Amino acid sequence: MNAYPRELTQPITPSPLPRSVLFVALIIIAFIGLLTLEISDSFVRHNGQIARSLFVLPVVVLLLRGILTRRRWAWHTTRILDLVAAIFYAIPSIGVWFSFAQLPTGVRIWISAVGAVLITLAISAYLALGPPSHPRLLSRLAAGPLGKVITLLRGEERPSCHRSLPPPTGSLP
Repeated sequence: MNAYPRELTQPITPSPLPRSVLFVALIIIAFIGLLTLEISDSFVRHNGQIARSLFVLPVVVLLLRGILTRRRWAWHTTRILDLVAAIFYAIPSIGVWFSFAQLPTGVRIWISAVGAVLITLAISAYLALGPPSHPRLLSRLAAGPLGKVITLLRGEERPSCHRSLPPPTGSLP
């Protein structure tokens, strides 16, 4: 007969990651692959020069680890970097049509198409992580200048996210 309760004898398995987080992890892995291709290209074809991507790669790997271990800082950082990346890829995708008119049209189409794919990946990762749902964050936003703007636009006395929350249930650990 086992002396331990049944709950303690069964293996502890972490809850599975949501599909949206796995999708973001796959996008981060794709960007890691693109960065490593660029790094290897600079070593092989450009006489061993160090690519600037080499300095970005550890940050992306750290973000992947943070996302897979469900760290809040990784969630916020990934959302911010996804928006920055989308803007970063949009500028050359559009600018190639105005700044480099001497390039052949096929090259400009290729640059714009690759940029569109990268923008799509960055925006889809941003959307997959979803908006912040923390009640304290929403109440802080509502109490600040953003809340005043929302109040003025809605014509209310207070923004809707500033209403009192129901009392918590259960005990704290």
